[in-house]
Amino acid sequence: MLVFVRSISGTVATLLVTLFASIIALGIEGHVDMVLSALITSSPVIILTVTDCVHI
Repeated sequence: MLVFVRSISGTVATLLVTLFASIIALGIEGHVDMVLSALITSSPVIILTVTDCVHI
């Protein structure tokens, strides 16, 4: 990822956005009492990876 962004701060910012969005999504899913499965748990990461790749 460092090769694509070309700076450490850009790489860290992208990773932090992905991390915080995943934490928030899982927190909301847990708050509304959704049953967590492998697909639901991995979906925020998959969605953010796809959208991040589109923007790069």
